[in-house]
Amino acid sequence: MFVTNDKLEQQAQRENMMRADHLASHLALIWEVDSGSDIMEVLSEEHSSLKQLMALMGDDISEHLQIIESALKERDEVSDKENIIKAWLCCHEQRIQLLHGRRIRLPLVPPSGLCKLRLSSCSITDGALAICLGGLTSLRFLKLTQIMTLTSLPSEGIFQHLTRLDWLIIDSCWCLRSFGVLQAATSLFIVRFLSCLLYSWHVKQNSCRSPFQSSP
Repeated sequence: MFVTNDKLEQQAQRENMMRADHLASHLALIWEVDSGSDIMEVLSEEHSSLKQLMALMGDDISEHLQIIESALKERDEVSDKENIIKAWLCCHEQRIQLLHGRRIRLPLVPPSGLCKLRLSSCSITDGALAICLGGLTSLRFLKLTQIMTLTSLPSEGIFQHLTRLDWLIIDSCWCLRSFGVLQAATSLFIVRFLSCLLYSWHVKQNSCRSPFQSSP
């Protein structure tokens, strides 16, 4: 099969649209399950973060931010969920373009003897997280919260080296698409997924608890 550059570009655009539609439908589902309370809390922090980045973005997202801001004022009386989700998706797309368009990239390299790591509301890419975790052989506790720039967890090879990791919490990382690599993290004892879109954990039951069980 021969594909021209134009067709490749169109194919990439279609794939991006499909992912956006998939993300929108799952966000709507989460909204229904938790009555919107968790999503509104995350949207509040997202609004503040995106507002700070707005001046650096290529397109004007002020109208989308206004939709989110209005929803935050309404809280429990929000009716137009579809437009709110679309507004966030438009803002998020601009954030991703900004992130990958930056020429200066700083790696996150914590101390190798670190035992606990919490990352929250930061713009870290899949590759940067893999580098970050690669040398943390003493890590026992990992929590990822509201990191919208992550689409996948590090490879099985990374988790195979985290032989002491027994706690993993992933909370409101809406764009994560798969957790299948966790089958390599055989030391895990407690795993929790909160407000996640795609839930496909494959860790053996005899080596970790269900993410919906309470901690001891």
